[in-house]
Amino acid sequence: WEYIYKLHQGHDVYWDRMLETTPKILAKATPVVAVIFCVGLLVLLVRAFRFRKLLEEESAWLYWWCVAFTGVAVACTGYGTQWADFNAFIPGLVFPAIFAAIGTADLARRIGVQRRPLAASLVTFVFGVALAVQLLMQLYSPTKHIPRRGDRQRARALIATLSKIRGEILFPYHPFLPHLAGKDTHYHQMGINDVTRAGHPYPGGIRDKIEQQKYGAILLDKSPVEARYGFLLQTYKLEHYFPATTVPLTVTGYRVRPRYLFVPKAPPPKPPRGARSVFDFEDGTYKGFDRRGNAWGSRPLGGTSSNQQLAGPYSGSYLAGSGNYGDSATGTLRSPEFVVDRPLLTYRVGGGNNKRLLQVKLIVDGKVVYTGTGTASHVMETRRVDVSRWRGKRMRLELVDNARGGSYGYLLFDDLMLRRR
Repeated sequence: WEYIYKLHQGHDVYWDRMLETTPKILAKATPVVAVIFCVGLLVLLVRAFRFRKLLEEESAWLYWWCVAFTGVAVACTGYGTQWADFNAFIPGLVFPAIFAAIGTADLARRIGVQRRPLAASLVTFVFGVALAVQLLMQLYSPTKHIPRRGDRQRARALIATLSKIRGEILFPYHPFLPHLAGKDTHYHQMGINDVTRAGHPYPGGIRDKIEQQKYGAILLDKSPVEARYGFLLQTYKLEHYFPATTVPLTVTGYRVRPRYLFVPKAPPPKPPRGARSVFDFEDGTYKGFDRRGNAWGSRPLGGTSSNQQLAGPYSGSYLAGSGNYGDSATGTLRSPEFVVDRPLLTYRVGGGNNKRLLQVKLIVDGKVVYTGTGTASHVMETRRVDVSRWRGKRMRLELVDNARGGSYGYLLFDDLMLRRR
């Protein structure tokens, strides 16, 4: 009672779940019981005008109908407040089922009293078979909630990744996994949902730690904007996106799987040995670049803009993005010339992959010698280009966004480097 009442009296209530969704789920799961329950309600209304006789002769029947009704009400309340999610349906299934048995027996008895034993037997048989078939259709196997070999392998790989991260890890949807990786555990996301959905501000202490980059990494199962962590993009950036096949899916409770790994924004690391950084936008400007149109904005993005999807991974704190004014904005970003002094050129790119409208161009002597495009995703990937044939030449980068909407109608770009290999 302490847990159910005192802790959950502040829980937000989903009235649609309580008044509409739960009755529909119960009726769909146990239609025969629902029919008998409704017939019982009809009988109750018919007999109500003989209230004293109803109490004297039908006390057991009336009692169990009231218990069944209470069970449904408890189920509606439990599911409407997410107290136990699907477990909340238990009282709405068990007690109406008891009433269904009593109601069927009562109906057969009344028919038998009227000297119609065959009809009584038929009623008992029909309702009995219907209830039995319904029960068989509801057979439940727990095997889907037992982790399989692949689930365990993916979980071990994720725990190994977590153990290599320095500092504290915030993992709201899976707070026990950091513990398995030797880190401190923390609150579960459901606790935050209860607070924010009730109209209260995001807990200050947690937000302060995120804004002060106290966490070595943050892992989320949803986009931070969708998960109400949009503010973390001011101080953290996407470091890795986990494909669904590489991370475990929870087998009980809230079915989620990790997808996004964020790390604190920081100055980019030094280029690898033998490499030279050409453009990384880390001064926060487009200095030296020629901008045409309004797609690329007046400065690089400090993470992601509010009208773009999540971008990354990229190094440092800034990247070029053409979605500043929405996917319909168009424009060109042209770099100053640079000398090709190494045989391999690499860059990171994301966004749309319409090769005709979204282009990454390399230009030598006024001619386009290479054309690339995006990844059809907000996830950025590294592209490699052999530029050995233009070694010693002066090259220019040109980013083109002529897309006026559609899926990923923008480009993301960062970290153009020249490498020895």
